[in-house]
Amino acid sequence: MIPYSQVTALYVSNSPDARDTNSGTSPVRTADGQAPLATVKEALNRIASLRRIGVRQPIAVRMAPGVYELNDPIVLGESVSSVTVEPDGEGEVLLSGGRRITGWKEDVFNGVSCLSAQIPEVQSGSWNFTDLYINGARAKMTRYPAEGLLYPEDVENRGRGQMDSSGWFIAREGDIRDFRNFEDCIISYNHYWIDEHTPIAHYDPATRRVTMTYRSRFSIAGGPETHSGLAYYIENVAEMFSQPGEWYLDRPTGTLYVIPPDS
Repeated sequence: MIPYSQVTALYVSNSPDARDTNSGTSPVRTADGQAPLATVKEALNRIASLRRIGVRQPIAVRMAPGVYELNDPIVLGESVSSVTVEPDGEGEVLLSGGRRITGWKEDVFNGVSCLSAQIPEVQSGSWNFTDLYINGARAKMTRYPAEGLLYPEDVENRGRGQMDSSGWFIAREGDIRDFRNFEDCIISYNHYWIDEHTPIAHYDPATRRVTMTYRSRFSIAGGPETHSGLAYYIENVAEMFSQPGEWYLDRPTGTLYVIPPDS
């Protein structure tokens, strides 16, 4: 084994020999039992432990090419210093916070032939997501309207001061229908220099009031010609599921529907 005072590199691999209980001091398994780690998180934990016992030399985390799926964020604390993370050999290293969805089957949704997958964690509320990638390309969440933007009839706070935020708005007559699972839809809008997204806490068809789960960061008062005014569209709308490459997540049933993109 390499003495701690001489460690200058820790190796991470997605090979069958990689384990977070290994020494991490070799890119492959050796006759004396050295072998790579399985996660960059464990490599950083090892470096933090070395720093705590006084080991100060620079240490490289060398990762074999491949895709590494992360279940938790990578946190660089004060105890991790003088560290370089780099590929070990030819090829790319991808650290992915995504999760692979399996169990696909042919289905029909909204009258459209598609693929679907059951995700129990979504149905139970323990997992949610707003981005989906198909073969490395970002897929399109359903959107209403398909093009263009909607504008409110009124907003909670009519103040034009930058910090005059609102928690609800009144939709114009005819702009919004009582969409399926409407409280699972997402209001998306740009104003000032920011891009905001919020689920819908409540919709009252009688008054056309849309209550947002998250208040706007700044004022949304003003008309379409102002940089502060609310100009919005709605995402994850079941009734808009129709085009290749689109997806819709039915959270109450935990079902993901996807129309495969054109090849």
